[in-house]
Amino acid sequence: PGPVVDTYGAGDTFAAGLTFALGVGMDVGGALAFAAGCGAVCVSGRGPFGARIV
Repeated sequence: PGPVVDTYGAGDTFAAGLTFALGVGMDVGGALAFAAGCGAVCVSGRGPFGARIV
């Protein structure tokens, strides 16, 4: 998504993305990719809410 701005909340965002993806039935590889994307979006803004996808 872009340069790293702030890593605050990245781990929690990754965990939430992984939990969601597994909960909706994604396979492990897809769920990990989804979670990594969630974490990447998080670090591109200020904290976990700075780069919200609306």
